[in-house]
Parts: sequence; structure tokens; C-alpha cells
Amino acid sequence: MPFNKTMLEVDASGSVTKKISKGLSSGKIDMTEPRLFMVLAAGHGNRLRSSLPKVMHSIWGEPSLKRVIKAAEVGLDTKNQVIVVGKKADEVIEYVGGAANRLYAYQHELNGTGHAVQEGLKCILENYDGVLYTLPGDMGLLDKGVLERFRIAFERTRPAMMILTGMYRGEEEKNYYGRIVSVPAYDRNGVKTDQRDVGKVIAIVQYQDLKKMSPMEEKLFCYKGREYSFKVGDLLASRKFDAGVFAFSLRALRKYIYKLGRNNVQNEIYLTDLVMLYNENNLDVEHVTEHEVEVLLGFNDKTVWRKMEEIFRRRYYERLKNIIDIEDESRFYIHEKVVCWIEREDAERGPLDIVLGAGVAIGEDVQLARGVKLGQNVSLTGNVVLGENVHMGASVVISNFLDQKIVIEKNVSLGGNSFIKGNVIIEAETQISESVNITGSTEYPTLIGKRTVIIGSCYIFGCKIDMGCHIESCILIKKNVCARKVNGKILPIKYIIPKPVGAEHIHDL
Repeated sequence: MPFNKTMLEVDASGSVTKKISKGLSSGKIDMTEPRLFMVLAAGHGNRLRSSLPKVMHSIWGEPSLKRVIKAAEVGLDTKNQVIVVGKKADEVIEYVGGAANRLYAYQHELNGTGHAVQEGLKCILENYDGVLYTLPGDMGLLDKGVLERFRIAFERTRPAMMILTGMYRGEEEKNYYGRIVSVPAYDRNGVKTDQRDVGKVIAIVQYQDLKKMSPMEEKLFCYKGREYSFKVGDLLASRKFDAGVFAFSLRALRKYIYKLGRNNVQNEIYLTDLVMLYNENNLDVEHVTEHEVEVLLGFNDKTVWRKMEEIFRRRYYERLKNIIDIEDESRFYIHEKVVCWIEREDAERGPLDIVLGAGVAIGEDVQLARGVKLGQNVSLTGNVVLGENVHMGASVVISNFLDQKIVIEKNVSLGGNSFIKGNVIIEAETQISESVNITGSTEYPTLIGKRTVIIGSCYIFGCKIDMGCHIESCILIKKNVCARKVNGKILPIKYIIPKPVGAEHIHDL
């Protein structure tokens, strides 16, 4: 088995019951909930050329899988979920974590989407008779609105199966999606189709299977006892595609999913083959088309993955371009939580006068303020609070751990190429030049008093510095620094360095 048994405990059904190293137990399906969703997250993503699991690749600061789960919980209005994991399952489980209504299922071999759902179904109790939604874990652009519309459409008619579809807008030769085959107005013999059946889904045909055939070759499909003929070239040219999101009545799904075969180029069990199986058994199959095609993207390679990142960037630039100044619309990152704060502050308090240089990156827990100006390539991550009119030069890096906090009060100026990390408070109107490194730990936080001036290449760790100090080219470690005054005038503290350690081991050449 391609997993480490010291990390995962899998029961006889294939359900992951425990992540031993973290003590993570699976949750339970709430039997009173009418619906649940299953995320297929076992794919290797070989074409990504990365050791990171495919669904763990971040899109705008958050792994694709986590984005899909969040969208599904809200849009499908349920916490019930099964996450199907495979290669590097321990990494995925460690990151996503446990939840009261979250189960993990293990797909031992990657035998297609149908096989993944078969494995996932094994950990859902047989007497649970709700609705199952299945989603790929790589569709990181899916949002709650898309899934809510899909759920409402399904609940309106309650078919045995519903497919989320889209209309492909790119070049035909780059359309690798499964093609939706719909019932035409006339059958193979020219007999008119019942108007109620026109447009119904006959089948979903995979791109790989079509490409092995001649464009002039005909494919025959049966629907309600009548034959319909399609040229392969016409199917390849078809724009309507299968997005990989489905809704099922669990009762019918359990009956037919284990009858799926492997009659395809990939020799895999395709979930999409249920369409023909359902039609053969007079079960209703419907589809609903999502017109915002971008949200249906999934990624198998770095090109599409980067495209999805760029879509997020474009969305947020459009939302912010008339609120704050973003120097380069193609080079910035602002976590969506901060984007929402900017919009809310602008609406409630008026102009913010925030300026962001090219390449600025702002993390989830960063708090901005009016008049903040950040130079090129500034990076802010962790619990960071900025006061009004804080100005930073290029390539400043500020970060800390979960239990730490950095506060930079109003009117502070921070020169380029400086680093601030850990637990640090820099009080108002302090001026710090370029290439200064300030850190503080949980045990030894750093406090820099008001109107302090720090110049030269300084390193400061775990210090308490009085207001009004003037520090130049010093290395200060766990020091209490008082202002140096002569005749009421503050003079600089210069060239303080710790006593060398190990100097006896250094000799001239």
C-alpha cells in the first residue's frame, strides 16, 4: 500500500479512522442532514512536476482542496463530507484536519473517478439515504454561489443524477474536457424526437476516447430505445463540457455504481459512464449550465494552475483599483479577508490613501490603516497591526508565529531591506533606516519607544528601548536601552556589539 501505516489507520471499509501521529479521528455523518458532499482528492498531479499533493497547491494563498471544502459547506448547505485521499494522504489530512462531520476515505489505487466514489461510499452508512454531491479537489475557483445554484436546481426537480456543465470558450484543440452528448431533434432514421427529450443528456464522452477515432467516424448512442448518430468531429467541436461536479440520489447511486466498467482508453472506472447506465434503466439524468466558465477550471499542470491564480488576482484588482493605489496589477497579493476590510473601511470611513508597490504580499491576519504606504516587494504575514501613515521601503519582510504579534504604530518609517519578526512593538513616530533586523520572542519581546531613531545596519533582539533613543550600527541582544542625554540633548548610542564568542579559533592567514 502506498501509505505509511504508522501515520494512517484504515478500517476494513477503507475509511481513514485515525491519523495516529496527530491523534486525528474521523468524524461522523449527521444522519438528520439531507445531503452530503464528497471531494475527490486522491490525484497525484504528476504533470505538475511537484512533490506536493495536487490538491495542496495554493490558489491565492489557500490550498485548492480547502477552497473547495469551504465553498461546498456553504453553497451545498451541509457540513457532512467525505474526503477521498490517496498518495501522500497523511499530508492532506494533517493540513485539512478533523471536523465533527468529516470522514476520510482511502483510495488505494487510482482507478478513476468512479472508483474514487466507490471507495468513498464505503464509509457512508447504508441507511443514509440523502443526496450526494461529488466535486474534484482541484477546482479551487468554485464558489458558494455556483454550488448554491446547482443545489437549488437539483432540489427543484430531484433527478437521479444531475451534471454541472459549462460552455468552452477557448481553442477547440485545447478542450480536454469530457463532451456532453445531448438528444437531438431527430434520431438516426430521421424520426422526430419527443420535444420533452430534446436536450437531455445521452452520454458524456471523454476527450481521450474521441481523439483515438477518425473525425468522420460515427458514434451511436441509444436513448429510450432509439438510436442517435454523431460524427466524432462534431463531438470534438462541441462546446458543452462536463465540469466534474455531480449530484446523485444515493439510493440509485449505490445500486448502479458498482456496475461501471473500464471500456475507455485510460482503462479506468469513469463516474461519467453512469449517464448511459442510468438512461438504460430509465432513470432521470439532467444537467444545469454554469455560465461563469472560469469558476469551473480544474488544474493538471502548472500553466492552468497559474492561470487560476491570475484569475483571482484580476478579480481582486477590479474590486480595489478605485479604492487604493496598486502600482502593478500583475504583481500583488492581498488575502481576501484584507480585501473585504479595505472595501468595508472605504465604504464606512471614506478614502484610505493606501499605496502598494509592485510585488507587495499581504497575509490574512494583517491589519492595515489609513495612509499606509508599502514599497516594492514588501511582505507582511502573521499577526501584524499597522497604524496610520506607516511607510515602508522596498523589500521589507515582517512575519511571526501564531502566538506572536507585531504592532507598528502611527507615523513610523521603516527603511528598505529591513526585517521584523516575532513579538515586537514599535511605538509612534519612530524612524528606522535601511537594513535593520528587529526580532522578539515570546519570552523576550522587543519594545521600541516613541520617536526612536535607528540607523545603520542594526540587529536588535529582545530589547526594551526607551522613547527618544538614537541608535546607530549596534547589535543589541536582551538589553534595556535608556536614552543617552548630555545637557538635555539626546546623543547617539553607537557601535555596541556583544563580546565575541569563539574568537580564539579565528587566526590571520
